[in-house]
Amino acid sequence: MMRVRKRTNRRLYCALAVAIFSFFMVAAEAIHAQEGPVKIVVPAFPRILLHLPASGAVTIEMKIDKTGAVMDAVLKEGSKFFFPMVRRAALKWKFPEVKTRGERHFVATFTFTILPSDANPEEATVIFTQPNLIEIRAIRPEIDPTPIN
Repeated sequence: MMRVRKRTNRRLYCALAVAIFSFFMVAAEAIHAQEGPVKIVVPAFPRILLHLPASGAVTIEMKIDKTGAVMDAVLKEGSKFFFPMVRRAALKWKFPEVKTRGERHFVATFTFTILPSDANPEEATVIFTQPNLIEIRAIRPEIDPTPIN
């Protein structure tokens, strides 16, 4: 009787240890999956839009596989003018690899801001507020008022 109880207790302890270990592995994987990108490609400000009063924002949702590659990027909200450039850049992003999860999602917002032509050139930069808030700034070129002959 004593041997049966010891064997049963040993099996219960082993099962409990495996369950606890599995829980912590899944929890660690969930924390790891929430990490931001390890490689970011920033879209260029579309030159044609610099001449228009077209500042705007685009929010996209990226679908990420377990290797960390972005499989797709879809428009959640915002300007359709900027979406093609944002999508091309987002497909080049890279995220940490995970072992136990499949597809993940990451939402990012890109804001395109046109600065006045007399702005300081140092202000025309990319600003990362968080891993998922990116502002792309560009200076509006001055237009020569003389007519072309």
